[in-house]
Amino acid sequence: MLNYCNGHGRCSAGGGDPSPFVTCVCDKGWGSPDDIATEKDALCMLRTCPKGRATSDLPFSKNEAHPMRECSNNGVCDRLTGKCLCFASWAGATCQRKLCPNECSGHGHEWKNGSVVRYEGSASSTTWDESIGVGCLCDSSWAFFGADCSLRRCPSHDDPMTAADETDCANCSNRGTCDYGNGLCKCFKGHTGVACERQTTIY
Repeated sequence: MLNYCNGHGRCSAGGGDPSPFVTCVCDKGWGSPDDIATEKDALCMLRTCPKGRATSDLPFSKNEAHPMRECSNNGVCDRLTGKCLCFASWAGATCQRKLCPNECSGHGHEWKNGSVVRYEGSASSTTWDESIGVGCLCDSSWAFFGADCSLRRCPSHDDPMTAADETDCANCSNRGTCDYGNGLCKCFKGHTGVACERQTTIY
């Protein structure tokens, strides 16, 4: 007697080799880690987890890859609850969604890769993973930048030592170094100002 499959399956006669005895055919969501594909288990005591398209796996034919796998191969299955425990930087019921680094540091928001590509133009084709990968779109492309929007640009101003107008592109007026952690300029000797835009010494 198989304890009536623990209430999570039905008894089925094996009918011959290699399993001539009565076995359990488990209900959906119940099975064995050794036989996930057919969801058969002697007692139907263990849970299976939802599947998603694997972001990393061996291809199963010349032109086919990314098979359906538990937790999308981006996490492990909790056999007691049937829920995916996602690896770091992945989320979702099947761990199918990539997370942005550091939640964009509070200075941006998450955009799917396909949307980022189309932000400044258009895409002529799509890929299977265009909605999986994500990136940070920083709130202000000038004030904050970097993969996680954690870096700060320093104020820019016209370089006081040239005749050209570099107001919009010269960090610290080319007369200092920028601390991208706090967005403050450290001026070279002989220059001062928030953007090192003023001379203090006439050479």
